[in-house]
Amino acid sequence: SSPQPQPLQLLQQMQHGALIRTLRMLRLWCDISHRGAAVCPQVLVAAVARLAEYENDEVRAQIHKTLALLGPRPCLRYPRGALLYACQGENLPPLRPELRKGTPPYRFSVDPRLPKGLELCHDTGLLGGAPLESCRRTCHTVTLTCASGTDKAEVEVHVLPRLLPTGVTFRYHHPLPLPTPHP
Repeated sequence: SSPQPQPLQLLQQMQHGALIRTLRMLRLWCDISHRGAAVCPQVLVAAVARLAEYENDEVRAQIHKTLALLGPRPCLRYPRGALLYACQGENLPPLRPELRKGTPPYRFSVDPRLPKGLELCHDTGLLGGAPLESCRRTCHTVTLTCASGTDKAEVEVHVLPRLLPTGVTFRYHHPLPLPTPHP
């Protein structure tokens, strides 16, 4: 004979089942309603969003499906036309995404890879670092993925070569002024 589930496990299974049925009903209501997700109360969307990291995989999958239908569409943008000029070996001020919408959790990725030394924070979308090698102007696509969908933004990177070797400084020597003749 197979072991009997513990009362706590039965309770959890019932809760998971009830939550899954509720999420399916919510999606069905949005599908058949003539205005759909547009009339869904934001309080309800926020409550579903808080469950996005639920521990049960089946429930979490249903939550993500529901948020994809109800949640705010992600919107990813970078300031300044997203053109980064950097000098090889010098620290670049971080470039933060703006107008980041969507339903957490957020996950950022970039393609093609950034030049060695530049990094993208996969949780915040922050771009920064100190490029270790020069490169011509290249276009990179940053993708924001969240429970309510995906969005992409383009970032261009141009890393200028270092003109002087590391540790060498340039000092301009200004000669003494020549005396000017008096008329």
